[in-house]
Amino acid sequence: MGGQSKDEFPPALTLPETTPCWLPSKALQESIARVKAGMGGPERPPLHGLSFEVTPTRLSAMALHGHKFFFFERDGEFEAASFFLTEQSLSSVLALCVDSATVAVASDATRIFCQITDTLVVAYLPDGHRNNWRQTLDSMLKADGIICRVDAAILLRAVRAVIAVATKGESHTSGAAIQIEVTKKGLLKLELVGAGDEVDAEDAVEVDATGAMKIMVDPTYLIEALEACGSCVAQLCHAGDSSNDPLIIKSSDGFTGVLALRG
Repeated sequence: MGGQSKDEFPPALTLPETTPCWLPSKALQESIARVKAGMGGPERPPLHGLSFEVTPTRLSAMALHGHKFFFFERDGEFEAASFFLTEQSLSSVLALCVDSATVAVASDATRIFCQITDTLVVAYLPDGHRNNWRQTLDSMLKADGIICRVDAAILLRAVRAVIAVATKGESHTSGAAIQIEVTKKGLLKLELVGAGDEVDAEDAVEVDATGAMKIMVDPTYLIEALEACGSCVAQLCHAGDSSNDPLIIKSSDGFTGVLALRG
């Protein structure tokens, strides 16, 4: 049988010469799961993926989309690193996490490398500038006045119930917005606005209120942020100075969702 000489094949890819960062698989899995919805939908820009910043005591993950910003951090003992995972590489990286307790992560100018034992995943990074997410986050959180605290799971159920009634069970919210009104008496009122056929769909939940607000946000983004909060208590924050100030949702276990307001 004929064939090519082994010298004609390209060399096997290996980790770059830089020292890789070994991360606990469970920590990497959880971080990806908590923020990946922040990458957005079909309308997202081409530079989508997840950014990670790892210090010796904290792992931070971020997904930035044009109208929302998801951020999660957890404390622990880690090796310091900073890297970017493309959306295309996420499933392969998560598969590595299932098969090993730790994953080696390294990168060069154009690629990200993730490895366990004898399995290596390589993804090419998109060309172009990626936002300084830490600076973006800090600027958004400068004046985040806490409006109320609420059980995220209870609020999520109420949001879904309002959508189900307003859309007659179809859950189609294209072009619609969720209006959130918090009163100083400790009541959070929800209403779906602009869903087409006018259907009276409102709900309310009791909250620990420290302020008041009346804003509108994208229903899908709100659901994604509340899902990322899980069963934790969530803080709803809004500076209230202008319509440009976002709604900020913080869970008690390290998740932050920043949602642009709807007009």
